[in-house]
Amino acid sequence: MKRPSETLPPNPLSIFSALNLCGSDAPFKSIIDTPGHEETWAMKTVKPARLEKGATIGIVSPSGFSEPFGLGQGIGYLKELGYKVVLGECTKNLTRHGFTAGKDDGRARELTTMFGNDKVDAIFCSRGGYGAMRILDMIDFGVIKD
Repeated sequence: MKRPSETLPPNPLSIFSALNLCGSDAPFKSIIDTPGHEETWAMKTVKPARLEKGATIGIVSPSGFSEPFGLGQGIGYLKELGYKVVLGECTKNLTRHGFTAGKDDGRARELTTMFGNDKVDAIFCSRGGYGAMRILDMIDFGVIKD
């Protein structure tokens, strides 16, 4: 299996190191990779369409707070590449609640709203972290599935 960092172009900006999907050099590990569990989970691989210049990328912060300078650098980089960028509510307002980018309900709403926005072609998280686990039961997965 290819590591995420082998499938994406290198990115010098720290804020979007999360674009390698897990923020480390470790390969993805799931229950499917564990011998004896092949039939436990039947996951369907979904490969999104390639983003073309002019596509709109939504940036959300479902976990930790993003430092404004690095966030700005990442947004600038995406714009240099020819993408339009829209920010979720917590991300745009630089909301902070403890170590997270806002209260749990606000971060869940931000993510669900971005998935419901038909003008957004891709969604990037400004950073990862434990905070995302805290909003799982607040997300409308019906909106994400559509």
